[in-house]
Amino acid sequence: MTDYLSTSLLPQRGERQDEYDYIVVGSGIAGLFTAVLAAAGARVAVVTKGTLAQTNTRWAQGGIAAAIAADDSAALHAEDTLSAGAGLCDPEAVRVLCDEGPSRIRDLIHLGVGFDTVDGAIALAVEGAHSRPRVLHARGDATGAEIEQALTQRIARAGADLLEHHLLLDLLVESGRCTGCLVLDLRSGAVRRLWATHTVLATGGGGHLFSHTTNPAVATADGVAAALRAGAEVTDLEFFQFHPTALMKPGAPRFLISEATRGDGAYLRNSQGERFMARYDARGELAPRDIVARAILREIAATGEQHVWLDLTHLDPTRVEGHFPNITRVCRRYGIEISRDPIPIAPAAHYMIGGIRTDVQGATSLPGLFAAGECASTGVHGANRLASNSLLEAVVFGRRIVDASDARLVPNPPAPARPGATHRATAGVAGAAAGTPCRSSDPTTSPPCVEVETLAALPQGEPLPVTAPRFRALMWEYVSIIRNGVDLERTEAILRRWLGGHHPHPTRPSVELANMLLVGWQMTRAALKRQESRGAHYRDDFSEPLPEWRRRLAIRLEQPHPLAIQ
Repeated sequence: MTDYLSTSLLPQRGERQDEYDYIVVGSGIAGLFTAVLAAAGARVAVVTKGTLAQTNTRWAQGGIAAAIAADDSAALHAEDTLSAGAGLCDPEAVRVLCDEGPSRIRDLIHLGVGFDTVDGAIALAVEGAHSRPRVLHARGDATGAEIEQALTQRIARAGADLLEHHLLLDLLVESGRCTGCLVLDLRSGAVRRLWATHTVLATGGGGHLFSHTTNPAVATADGVAAALRAGAEVTDLEFFQFHPTALMKPGAPRFLISEATRGDGAYLRNSQGERFMARYDARGELAPRDIVARAILREIAATGEQHVWLDLTHLDPTRVEGHFPNITRVCRRYGIEISRDPIPIAPAAHYMIGGIRTDVQGATSLPGLFAAGECASTGVHGANRLASNSLLEAVVFGRRIVDASDARLVPNPPAPARPGATHRATAGVAGAAAGTPCRSSDPTTSPPCVEVETLAALPQGEPLPVTAPRFRALMWEYVSIIRNGVDLERTEAILRRWLGGHHPHPTRPSVELANMLLVGWQMTRAALKRQESRGAHYRDDFSEPLPEWRRRLAIRLEQPHPLAIQ
C-alpha cells in the first residue's frame, strides 16, 4: 500500500487530544445535526475544510418536506417518494424517512429553527411531484440559512472540537475497520491523524464536478472519494440531479431559483413567450425535475437561445416578495424585478443522488464508518430525488446514526441480509456480486438488487497535467443531463488517463481535483454501464426504462488505495 507521506511527518497515536468517540466530517445540516446529538454524551470533533457556514445547507431554498398536515400522512409521503424514485428506492429506507420525519421536525424546532407560520400554524407549500402541501420553509426562501444558523449556534455551545480549515485527505483503515481520518490543516500545512470509534462522513455533494452548478465551491465530492479509496461501497453515482431553474445571466452566479416558485404558480416560457411544459408532461411546471430540465434543454436547442424564462409576473407582487425575499434580492442585484420581469433560467448541476452506500442506521460497508446527508446513498431517493426530501434525509439518518451507537459506542454491526442478496459478514450493508442476476419485484415493497463490482486497483500513470475547469467542462458536455454511449466511452477513457496521471500535492485545489477525477470517472463508468433511461439518468441511445435494469450499481476497491501525496 502506498503511504500518504513520510511517516516521520505524521503524529503517532497516543495524543489524547486527537482521539474521539465521533469524528464528523462536514458542517452542513447532516454533520451539525449529528454532531449536536452526539456531543450530548460523547467526545466529538467536527472537521470542515472551510468554515462552519460554507455548506450547501446554507443555500437550500426549497425547504424540508414532512407529513405534518392533518390531511397528509407518512404513507402518502412515501408514495410520492417512491413514485419520484422510478423503481430504485429502498422501500424500508423510504418508510423510515417518512415515518420519522415529523419527529425530526420537532427536533429542529427544539434546536431553535423557526419555521414560517400562518395564523400560528406552520405554513406548508406544495412542490413538484408532491401530492400534498408538506414543505416547510423558514424566512421564505432562506430555509437552509435558518437551519444552518440554528445548528451552528448549538454546536458552538455543545463542547465539540471544531476543526475549521481542515481538509479530509483519507480515512484511516486498520484491520478492515475505519479508525479515523487523516486531515490537512490548511492554515499551517500540518497533517494530522484523528482517531475515532465512529467516523461520520457528512461532506455534502459534488456539484463542482460540472461547469454549471448551483453548489458552493466546497462541493467537490470529497467524502465519496475518500470512502471509495478506503474500500467502502459507493452506489448510484449515475444519478445526479440537475435543477431546471438556475439564474442564467452574464456576470451573475448560477443562483438557484427555488422549485417553490413553480409550486406557487410560476410559469415556464420559451423565447417566444409560450408556456411549453404541457407538451412534455401533463403535470406541466410541477413535473419532476429531470423531466423539466430536459424539456428546458430541448426548448433551448430548438430556439438557439441560452435560456428560457421563469415568469412570476402574473402573481401577486406582495406574495412573491414575501415568499421569495432572497430570490428577489439576488435578482434585483442583477437588474431583474421578479414581480415585473421574467427571470432568465437554465438547468445546472444541483444534487448528488448517489454516494456512500449505507443501511437504515447510516452504517456503511466499512465497519466504523457512517455517512449521512448528500454524500450518503441511503436508498431513499432511488433514481430521482423528490423535492425537499434531502434536508429531511439528513436529520432522519443523522439521528439514527447516533441512536444506534451512542449508548454503547460499539462498532456498527452488520445489517441482516435481505432476500436475494449475498451477505458479507464484514459489511454494514448487504449486496450481490457483480453479474448476479437481479429479479424484478414490486418496487413499493421490495428493494432493488444491488450489484457490487470490485476493482482491483485505481489507474496509475505518469504525471499528466489537467485543470479543474477542463475536467468540469468535459463532465458538463458529456456526463450531464443528456448522455449517450459513444460520448461516455470516450469520456471514461480520458478521465481514466487524467486520474492516473494526477499526482496530488498537499493543497486544497490539488486534493479536490483528485477527488473530483475519481468520482467523475466512476460516475461516467456507471452511466455507461446503465443501458437505459431512468429518473435523473437519461441516455438518448437507450431512452426508456427497462425492467431488467431495476437494480443498483455499486463499486468498491479490493484494497484501500490512499492518496499518494507528492
